Amino acid sequence: MEAQSAQGDYIQLHEKRYGKRLDHDERQRKRKAREVKKRSRVAQQVRPVAEEEVFKVIRTGKRKISPENHRSMSVSSGPRDPS
Repeated sequence: MEAQSAQGDYIQLHEKRYGKRLDHDERQRKRKAREVKKRSRVAQQVRPVAEEEVFKVIRTGKRKISPENHRSMSVSSGPRDPS
């Protein structure tokens, strides 16, 4: 048994002891590909008021959106008109 480890080290400790799943890299690659499609779908359906904020998040790569901005980013029922 190891000496006192930090509370958040359980994931790293488990990976160190037992290794990763054999398909871990493939699953991560697919998850990343799905994320792009999901982000695109949300960007197409977001209301025009919050469109600038969504694209700013996409450009900077920052994932979290502050709660006060999240209210204005409600998703419309259908895709927007391209005009």
